[in-house]
Amino acid sequence: MQLPDALGISDKDCKFISTMKRAAVKEFAWTKIKCVRNTFLVGLHFYICDDPRAQDVFSFLSKYEFAGNYDIWHFVETALVFRARDFRLRGEDANSNATLQRIQKSGNVHTRLAGRLLDSIRRDAENARRLKIKKSEIGWLESMCMEIIFNIELGPLGDRVSFEVELEKSIIRLRELTGCC
Repeated sequence: MQLPDALGISDKDCKFISTMKRAAVKEFAWTKIKCVRNTFLVGLHFYICDDPRAQDVFSFLSKYEFAGNYDIWHFVETALVFRARDFRLRGEDANSNATLQRIQKSGNVHTRLAGRLLDSIRRDAENARRLKIKKSEIGWLESMCMEIIFNIELGPLGDRVSFEVELEKSIIRLRELTGCC
């Protein structure tokens, strides 16, 4: 299997992303949750840094076909949501809609849109920030970005503006914490 060039070693990457890349490509296999998660997180941090390589990573992950394992699919469907967002922002509504339909076919969408998970993640991120546990705060903010994007693209249109504001605040904080971008 050919991994995307975006996962290769690059002088452009900060230490944080370089470390994540090494974890992502080490013995990559679609059956290993850790590999898929780490690959997604590289894409997420590229996205946070406005690096176009994010879409290369998300495109790679979108090749995975749902096979009943929601632990792996969680990261793939979130990569698909980021792709749908990119399509929508570029005015490619047909591609965005097709990508979102692929996510909806696997089910589990309504559970994520109910908001309980996002509320819990917000609390945990705030607790980590208050306690100054940097690594935990980064992890919770990553999860928060994932859930916010999911709600922006698949949730009610009326909620989009407030979610966009929250997403931007989370991205700014992640940039501060990681020292990237």
